Amino acid sequence: MNKSRIIVFKISKKNGLVMDDIYSSLRLLIENSLDGIIVSDIDNKCFVMANSVMKNWLGYTNDEFSKILPKDIHPIEIKDYINQQFEQFGKGSTNFIRELPVLRKDGTIFYADLSGIQYSLLDRTLVLGIFKDITPRLLAEKELRASERRFQLLFEQAAMGVALLETETGYFLNVNKKFSQITGYSIEELSRTTIHQITCIEDLEHDQPMIKQLLSGEIAEYHIEKRYIRKDNKLIWVRESVSGMWKENEEPHSHIAIVEDISKRKEIENQLAESEERFKLFMQYLPAAAYIKDQDGRALFANSYLDKYFGAKEWIGQDVRDLFPGEVGKAMYEADMKALELGYQKVTESLYALDSKVRKYETQKFRIPRKNKPDLLGGISIEISENQTDT
Repeated sequence: MNKSRIIVFKISKKNGLVMDDIYSSLRLLIENSLDGIIVSDIDNKCFVMANSVMKNWLGYTNDEFSKILPKDIHPIEIKDYINQQFEQFGKGSTNFIRELPVLRKDGTIFYADLSGIQYSLLDRTLVLGIFKDITPRLLAEKELRASERRFQLLFEQAAMGVALLETETGYFLNVNKKFSQITGYSIEELSRTTIHQITCIEDLEHDQPMIKQLLSGEIAEYHIEKRYIRKDNKLIWVRESVSGMWKENEEPHSHIAIVEDISKRKEIENQLAESEERFKLFMQYLPAAAYIKDQDGRALFANSYLDKYFGAKEWIGQDVRDLFPGEVGKAMYEADMKALELGYQKVTESLYALDSKVRKYETQKFRIPRKNKPDLLGGISIEISENQTDT
């Protein structure tokens, strides 16, 4: 509660004014106000008048309002406080009360800032109370505080690292516990550190152009995979999702980074890449034909041997009936389907190669089961031709 300057004025017959005109003018002024106004009698602790705005806020009709007292429009818990204010007004002081709870007829409450002005009229000491409904402002402030609490909880308890950074310098303004765990630095240590200091130097050249685009407004956010240098000097892979924290037409000041440790994923990807490389090299140098087909017998993969002797690059998506017309293709196709049905077939096949030679092969065809997917057909053919040439 803050006291404002005292405003006291008296109106009496000695002023030489016509009282009816003054009273009518005062009522007109009060009625046309956009704020809620109540005039109260200090001595009798009763209401004298109120404008339509105030009565609408309270939910009372004119007749109902004439029968209520000042204590009726406030919660009972602050009854003593309201009485104290009347006493202060009676002494000629004036008050400004913030966030005063006001009780409606239906029992609901709204909040108002109240300015009180004490004056005398025909030897009566009156208080003119001006109520400004601040409920929308308080609700907005409440929602803002709730939103800030939700953000703080999200920030602190997020399963991913979260960092707020000064965009121009790269200094950490705030980080959550998960980010601290990812980097190995304490939150206090990170407050004296820049993002550049924990980023692998080879990755800075990819990171900096993205920040420049963010600052210039070319992009609103970006995602990047990069390496951090942990406090223990271990390199880890992370995925950063970065977005600016400034509004449109506002100077860039800070940005937020959502950080996920993807080291395990990268390790699996590297292992997979190495496995694929080993498979590719094995197939490239295997001195025999090897292939994979789908359940309909169409070629999905053929190794270098098949390409060298039969131009297998053209085989993908076709079955042997397309590649070898007539009885040869038909017999090979039937063997493929039988191997898929039974799980294994061993056959001898003779084929014309690109060098116009007939090459004879012992071929093992086998089913490749897959979980929740159609089975595949694998095949390995070893040449058994007489006078076999080097492969």
